[in-house]
Amino acid sequence: MTPQWLFDKVTPGSVERNPVSEEFFTNDTRLEAIIRESIQNSLDACTSDDKPVEVRIYFSGDADKLPADKFKKYMAGGDKRFRDPKNGLSTPDQTIEEDCQFLVVEDFNTTGLTGMTDEKPIDEDVEHRNDWNYYNYFFRENGSTKVGAGTLGSWGAGKCVFQRASKLKSSFAYSVREGYSPRKFVVGKATLQHHQDEDRITWAPDGWFGVTVPKDEAHPNKMLKRPIEDDDFIATFREDFNIRRTDEPGTSIVIPHVHLAADSEIEGAQFNQRNLVRAVLRNFLIAIHDEKLKVIVQIGKNGESIQINKSTFAGYGIFLPEPGAKDALVTNVHHQLIIDVLGDTFPDSQRFLLLSPGEQPIWRKEMFNDDQLKAMQKVLHEKKPILVTIPMPIRSKVNGNGVVVNDALFRVVIKRHELPKALPPVFYRVGLLIDSVSSVALNNYIATVLIDRGKLAELLVAAEPPSHSKWNYDTDRVSKGYDKPRSHIQFVTYAVRNIIEQIALCDQQANWDPLSDVFGIKKPKDENPNDGGKEPDDKGGSGDGAGGDGTAEEKLRIISFVECNGVDKGIRVHDGPGLKNVPDEKLPFVAKFSIGYDTFRGLSWTPNDFNLTDGRGGVHIKVESGTVKFEGHDNHVMLKIIDRSPFSVEIAGFDANRDVTVEKLRYDYSRKEVEDGESL
Repeated sequence: MTPQWLFDKVTPGSVERNPVSEEFFTNDTRLEAIIRESIQNSLDACTSDDKPVEVRIYFSGDADKLPADKFKKYMAGGDKRFRDPKNGLSTPDQTIEEDCQFLVVEDFNTTGLTGMTDEKPIDEDVEHRNDWNYYNYFFRENGSTKVGAGTLGSWGAGKCVFQRASKLKSSFAYSVREGYSPRKFVVGKATLQHHQDEDRITWAPDGWFGVTVPKDEAHPNKMLKRPIEDDDFIATFREDFNIRRTDEPGTSIVIPHVHLAADSEIEGAQFNQRNLVRAVLRNFLIAIHDEKLKVIVQIGKNGESIQINKSTFAGYGIFLPEPGAKDALVTNVHHQLIIDVLGDTFPDSQRFLLLSPGEQPIWRKEMFNDDQLKAMQKVLHEKKPILVTIPMPIRSKVNGNGVVVNDALFRVVIKRHELPKALPPVFYRVGLLIDSVSSVALNNYIATVLIDRGKLAELLVAAEPPSHSKWNYDTDRVSKGYDKPRSHIQFVTYAVRNIIEQIALCDQQANWDPLSDVFGIKKPKDENPNDGGKEPDDKGGSGDGAGGDGTAEEKLRIISFVECNGVDKGIRVHDGPGLKNVPDEKLPFVAKFSIGYDTFRGLSWTPNDFNLTDGRGGVHIKVESGTVKFEGHDNHVMLKIIDRSPFSVEIAGFDANRDVTVEKLRYDYSRKEVEDGESL
């Protein structure tokens, strides 16, 4: 029963199927995938909802590599298979002879890899997730039945990241469990490719590091491959790989010969302290804040130990990128927003509860009321965050045909913030970042969507691929379990957009000031806030329009704006039908307006966008036709209209990826003709 690697021969004629996880991640996502998968598994295996899971991440670095002569015992029995040609390894000979640089991820306050180690379970009808056969999920299956259990993961396939992060495509685990035999063990797994050795014998891709036992004829279902229980071997294993666990329940994963980024320019893929801390914060920001998770990160035995928990949480925002960074998604601004909003002192005046949409997950105006929308608008205008709780129905299928509607809730955090580039909302499902949700990027807003354990989380888990990066409404398992899953997912995905749009619509009243000096236009007497901002009465009567005939709105436009797309994206300002009605005594006059990027809340501009004063940002103004002059200051334009002749002015050079808008049009009729060379 000597510990060694065991690979199975493939019977000639059998179907050879290489692991589907062969390209599970690339160099620049390897570190991120390890952190996501390992901590996700740890949170799923927590022993108590009242006690946080603690995860220790240790990287040996160069200084504390395991010498090659010590690592050789962990290659016993597998040396040939790891050196076979076309086994999927790039440089096995060189790797095996090198000192071993390794990564350790171990968890505490967890169950360990529970379940039978000598026989695969036939059924798993258990009441609590802590009783699942995690051993079976971790070592034997690429799928599982965890869907619907409120877990972070469900496929059981993500564990392949541990093998893919190793140059030898292998990993080891030391696990301790309560109430199971053996109580503690070490086991290893490798995931190569189907390949032939020099004798043309074909070998299966999966390798097993453990011991074998004689076949028991009385129990044919018993497995011959077992984990290592020897206390001396376990003690040596712990010492060699600097494992902190002694005999506390939980699991310690070791990735030998960590596959560092092949391209040194991919800074974010390097296994250093900054990137490890950043990956933890990015993916588990909410779990840490909610005191579900504590993480310790250390590089080398004598390196500084960074402890990330609720009490130290605020100080680690510096590890996250600025909103304008190339890889910005979860930024230091989101970090501070979560601290502000989810704290105990967040005021009730900034908390809002919407009404349920009914039995269908569809956004409806009736979910909001005007007072609520105006209150939200006021808070956002003051650049303070709002926390919106949203009820939604979950339409689950039963017995193949019927539908049961269950209630669910999720939360949305929104804050107005001037950003150098538009960012999409950030989605956390049961504390885990879902980083590739297809949603709408927001100009000058940051937002976070929070989904806690419950019926909605169960639906979303079923809609996720093994990487847990997005939600697919057209997969078999989500369509079998839910009625109209597309509506469910879109209801969550576009929640932020719908909230901001409703807030913007509640205040869209007509502004009659720009033309009042010319035509004496007055706001309609009907001031019903729900009328959407009525236009002037165009049916005659006592209106003060030119000639007293109640001139229609189109006729009253002195200046019109047209958005121009293409290489020189911008705005074209030209004469409107109302220019011909401007009285002689009002000519010439100056029209003033602001220009900037369009957001759900309206115009947005910062000096970093562009500046008309000194030409920064490439935005420029030119007269295409007509007798007009102009000046530009910051993002404000003053356009001097000399006479009633048609004109056209182009303002171009804006960011082609952002929408452009104008607002606050005003007319200044006090200015008269000035001499040449004099400023407007």
